[in-house]
Amino acid sequence: MRIWILILAFLALFSYWKWDRDELSSVSENGEKFSSLSLEVEEPFIQEQEKKKIKSRELILKKPLAQVDSKIKTQKEVPHYKVKSRKDLDFQVVNGWAISFGDVLLGKVQTEAGIQWGLAKATMPSLWKSNVIPYGIDRGLKNPERVLEVIRYFNETTSINFVPIEEGDEDAIVFAPFEDHCASYLGRVGGNQPIFISDKCGFHEISHEIMHALGFIHEHSRNDRDEYIEVVWENIKQGFETQFSYAPDFFMSEYRGREFEFDYESVMLYRPMAFSIDARSPTLKSRTAGQIRIDQKGLSQKDVARIESIYGY
Repeated sequence: MRIWILILAFLALFSYWKWDRDELSSVSENGEKFSSLSLEVEEPFIQEQEKKKIKSRELILKKPLAQVDSKIKTQKEVPHYKVKSRKDLDFQVVNGWAISFGDVLLGKVQTEAGIQWGLAKATMPSLWKSNVIPYGIDRGLKNPERVLEVIRYFNETTSINFVPIEEGDEDAIVFAPFEDHCASYLGRVGGNQPIFISDKCGFHEISHEIMHALGFIHEHSRNDRDEYIEVVWENIKQGFETQFSYAPDFFMSEYRGREFEFDYESVMLYRPMAFSIDARSPTLKSRTAGQIRIDQKGLSQKDVARIESIYGY
């Protein structure tokens, strides 16, 4: 009896081994079937990756464009930065901030990532309520002494009195670090507004940004600039043209007096070679006998007179 049981068990094992061997052989020898089985495992992964790529491309294509003023849009032969009497501002997005004229902050960009350029509605800058302006220096700013030097200079030279920020101050200027850029809001915007200072910003650049914070625009952005200077567009490095855009008329509508006449020595005027394609070809030229002379270490007489006119209570 035991012998028959052993014989039957042996025959069963032999039959299972032969069936398994034949089945494996047929699968491995049938390349088409093997390929099909392989794809059943990989296909869901491939499809998922492809879906992600397609979704990514669709997101890029659907990124919203900033609204463009219809009047400007129709002037296709005239780039925005060459248009006078505008009511909007070109801006570039730098580290999440919209920056116009190369160094004028408009605010944080509330839009999808990837937007690099756009237009924003221009609003009349607000002046400070007093000539006493609180300031602070971010702890992360390298070499804060350079800021303190400019603060002392303004306090000694102008009617502005910068004082250290204290608890309870509603509005203040805070000097904060920024990569590769010096930038400021135009006028008072309320709260602790930044003046961004990069490692390369020195006395001249910091003075320039403080003037923006006080409400002053670039001298070469004035709408009457063409009477005094020529912007040599072909000599400007590509991508920096908006640095020379016209400012809206109403940015200077309240300014009256001889101190607000064009100033070839203003700290708010770019140097003749600013953003030149080769550092030799001038981007700004005088149209009159006046010569562009920018002081590396201070404000011009008209700069000081302008501050006195507005803040000399």
